[in-house]
Amino acid sequence: MMNLSKMDCFAKTDMGRRRAENDDQYLVADLVKAVRIQSTSLSYDDYSKVSGDSQGKVLLVADGLGNPAAGSRASTLAVDETINCMVNRMYWSAFGHAAERDDQRLLFADLVTALKSCQRRIHDEAEWNVAKQGMGTTLTVAIVNWPALHVVHVGDSRCYLSHDGELQQVTQDHTLAQARVDAGECTIADAQESLGGGALWNVVGGKSPDIDPKVYNSSLSIGDTLLLCTDGLHKHVTDDEIADILHKRHSAREVCEDLVNKANAAGGADNITVAVARFHDTKQKPLVQDQEVAQETGAAELGGGEKIDSAPQAATIPVATPSKVVSR
Repeated sequence: MMNLSKMDCFAKTDMGRRRAENDDQYLVADLVKAVRIQSTSLSYDDYSKVSGDSQGKVLLVADGLGNPAAGSRASTLAVDETINCMVNRMYWSAFGHAAERDDQRLLFADLVTALKSCQRRIHDEAEWNVAKQGMGTTLTVAIVNWPALHVVHVGDSRCYLSHDGELQQVTQDHTLAQARVDAGECTIADAQESLGGGALWNVVGGKSPDIDPKVYNSSLSIGDTLLLCTDGLHKHVTDDEIADILHKRHSAREVCEDLVNKANAAGGADNITVAVARFHDTKQKPLVQDQEVAQETGAAELGGGEKIDSAPQAATIPVATPSKVVSR
């Protein structure tokens, strides 16, 4: 069993070089059981909280879309609602052990429900504010229930997994360009060069009431590295360059800083957000920076078998419909 305290986590967001606002958000959090004491004859302060060991880890990135104020609001609402759903609605019995298939199915359903709840909350707020109508956000959430990795995803932010020195893109971009490639209409290079190729057909919020969250599952090993990022990174930094940085740098902090610097050096056309988790040998001593991460990333505590295939899996992405498309 992986000691989740050995996970080296860090996250960083940067405005980039061309944007006046930062619409990106991120979250790094422990899933813990907690008891809030009202009163007791023991030597606890009234209303103090007693927390258990970490049951799981959450990493999340979101990239707001729309005018600056609306995009930032959409990504903020999505992160806040995701936290609310994890605390109050998520199937906690799946955590802290190797989840059985039925437990996994319930957890997957809760993850999809969480993103649909984000969708409703964003649309509800936009209904009474004309300036926010059409606001939306990408949302990529990774939950570590060792050794299982569960990812729920909408948009073109990405989740990568590095295993044995090989970098794999876990998620698929929900862009018109990627949809055309999946349909066999053209190459990714041709699709990206076409007008509107970067537009999104699947976002949280936006103009359509519909959302199509994708759930991906994989299995983690000691030595793996997990990376979540917004498109401000991957539009400038290639997969090979990302893999090289993951290989050369030891700590999650160094990886995040190098990735952000690389994206800015290549132009920094958009906000850049990265969240990294490295899974160290449990015999190693915890890194000194573990205590710093909670302060610098704003890490939060959230109250509350059968081996998974190593290759990420998800349903096939459908061809985009015009009513769902959101331009960047």
